[in-house]
Amino acid sequence: MISLGPVDHHFAGINDSTLREGEQYNGAEFSLADQQEILRLLHSIGVDTAEVGNPIVPEINRHLRLLTAITDRPPLMAHIRNREPDLEAALGVGVEGVHLLCTADPSRLKSMRLSLAEHTAQMRRHVQRAQQAGLIVRVSVEHGLEKRFFADTLKIFKVADSLGVDRVQVADTRGVLFPWEVAEVVHALSREVQTQLGVHLHNDLGHAVGNAIYALRAGANWIDTSLLGLGERTGITPLSSLLVSLNELGPRLVARYDLSLLAAAERRTAEIVGLDVPHNLITSPTAFSHKAGIHVNGLKKQGPATYEAIGPELVGNQRVIVTGSRLSGKN
Repeated sequence: MISLGPVDHHFAGINDSTLREGEQYNGAEFSLADQQEILRLLHSIGVDTAEVGNPIVPEINRHLRLLTAITDRPPLMAHIRNREPDLEAALGVGVEGVHLLCTADPSRLKSMRLSLAEHTAQMRRHVQRAQQAGLIVRVSVEHGLEKRFFADTLKIFKVADSLGVDRVQVADTRGVLFPWEVAEVVHALSREVQTQLGVHLHNDLGHAVGNAIYALRAGANWIDTSLLGLGERTGITPLSSLLVSLNELGPRLVARYDLSLLAAAERRTAEIVGLDVPHNLITSPTAFSHKAGIHVNGLKKQGPATYEAIGPELVGNQRVIVTGSRLSGKN
């Protein structure tokens, strides 16, 4: 068993991917106005960077030229493939950084007709070009948290590390890993590379938040999130759940973020994509509802802390006392 350290030794920031990963949710298609509003919400909360889509896509390119003109926003990081046209498109729209997506999967490399060495050599050229342009650079490897790709992921990261990139990142792309598996790989990678390490965690088994906390304890520095946890399939680590979890570990970890805006931001995002806020998120209108008689009675006589881990005001939510049901009793 590896030795896990305290989160505050490692946590460096949040890269929110609502405008990139979030739009991959089946049902989301953000207009320019939607993107502008979401970007301002993220800025108000205080996320450190905001990930956006690939400007090689003409409409994304057009939108990014307008989004970069906004003054009250986080730094924008374009998520691009390890290809020269993608990088040149990113350089042309005025983003502050690029997230360069690589692969260590032999089947993906075969489909691209590249060897790992050729793919890595391309990455080297693109990193150097982006650095010369003054961009923040992160090199990511899809499926990189899966042990079967560890050796080749490390080869890519060793080169990226030698180039002085700002971050490297691994993903649980299929959302199949358990916290201890994530911690083991993150711990091993953090011992091999000097640059900061990020994780992108899908939620197919419902482990995204727990995996994020274990990753931070094992040596990760950055977490990808999205509002509501929106994303491909079941999505990724929800911004609200992560921030509340970090607050429980130590309020100093989240002092630079405004958690009181989370409920409003996630409810507005839900409206944009035509959803209700999921009942199991702390920003849901039902998250602080008390219905059973023993719960309502406990709140009244012993106080809210009897049945609430945090107060609703922390995330801008409200407490609801449900009365008149067959479960409520006389209270």
